[in-house]
Amino acid sequence: MAATQGFKGKVRIGANEVIDLSSWELEIEVADLDDTSFGDSWTGMIPGLKSWAGSFGGSWNMGDTNGQKALQDALLNSTPISLELYTNETNFYSGTAYITSQGNETPVDDKVTVEFEFTGSGPLTFT
Repeated sequence: MAATQGFKGKVRIGANEVIDLSSWELEIEVADLDDTSFGDSWTGMIPGLKSWAGSFGGSWNMGDTNGQKALQDALLNSTPISLELYTNETNFYSGTAYITSQGNETPVDDKVTVEFEFTGSGPLTFT
């Protein structure tokens, strides 16, 4: 399989692409549940609940009212978002998420940046 170029990625909330972003991260986990019994010589494990979370960031742009500003509003109002994380033009992860934090950096010698962190609520799908 050929490598995928990162510059073809994007983040969408609902029908809107969030502009001025340059990276996103996603972590998908399954909880380990201990299934060890008295007398076992080895630890037993069974899979538990699944979860997903991550972050995305780039250049700060609150003029992006349907993107970055909407994400900030979702954080401040504790409202869920419909999130799509594209790896290229056609493949993406999607699900409902909550924005759990927003970080801004304003260095004197560089551009202002923003980073949003999110936690999934319910299933995550890959298309």
